Amino acid sequence: MDTEPNLPNRPNGELPSQDGQEQQHSSTSPPTSFAAPEVTSQGQKQPRRFSSGFTALIVVLVVLLAGGSGLIYYITIYQPNVQHTQATATALAQSTTIANANATSTDQALAIVTSIANANDTATATAGIYLS
Repeated sequence: MDTEPNLPNRPNGELPSQDGQEQQHSSTSPPTSFAAPEVTSQGQKQPRRFSSGFTALIVVLVVLLAGGSGLIYYITIYQPNVQHTQATATALAQSTTIANANATSTDQALAIVTSIANANDTATATAGIYLS
């Protein structure tokens, strides 16, 4: 019985020589080429798939992560910015109102002072006419 493997299309393990003639290889030299193993459908593994429960869990986690990120943004950045903008607008409106009130009272006081001064000038000018 021959202990060496037979190569495909070569009887009794004959190897082609460089000049194209068949040559029997010796038992001491290892074969130079091997036939590719046949792949059978039984040897192939099916691709691993996730269960529907695991897929649903991943989807829920992604939605929770996105929602949580949105909530954190809203609480820490958006809402304080809106409150700051509203406070600034309120402070500006109040300071404008106060400035307008001060300007009005100043104008009224200036008008009163001017009116009194004109009255005094008129009184002084007319008093000299009657005294002489």
